[in-house]
Amino acid sequence: MKIKRILSATLAAAMLLCCCILTAFAENETYMGYYNGYSYTCSATCYAHQCKATMATKSNEQMSIQGQIVYKNTFNEDKTGIIRVTGKGFIETENLKNVKEFYSMKATFKVGSHVLETIFVSA
Repeated sequence: MKIKRILSATLAAAMLLCCCILTAFAENETYMGYYNGYSYTCSATCYAHQCKATMATKSNEQMSIQGQIVYKNTFNEDKTGIIRVTGKGFIETENLKNVKEFYSMKATFKVGSHVLETIFVSA
């Protein structure tokens, strides 16, 4: 009986640890927020071969995505790049050039000067 309790406790602790690790390193995240009566969908994705962020709405407000991407360039140097895009309706960041592998991205989504959400994703 005592062995069963020890095994159950060990298994529960291992499962809890695995769940925490899996949710801490997401490769993609989506957030749906509301501002001034309109819904906004913000999405960030980071894989080894691609890192991008998108934002969509039916509003006519000016939107922007700003952030940083950590990556390895073609010379095997670890670098930090800046992403920035503005527009209305639907906007999407472009992949950085001369990238061998992406590591992570932190993107801030804004409507006008109002910060809607900040998303961090890692490959």
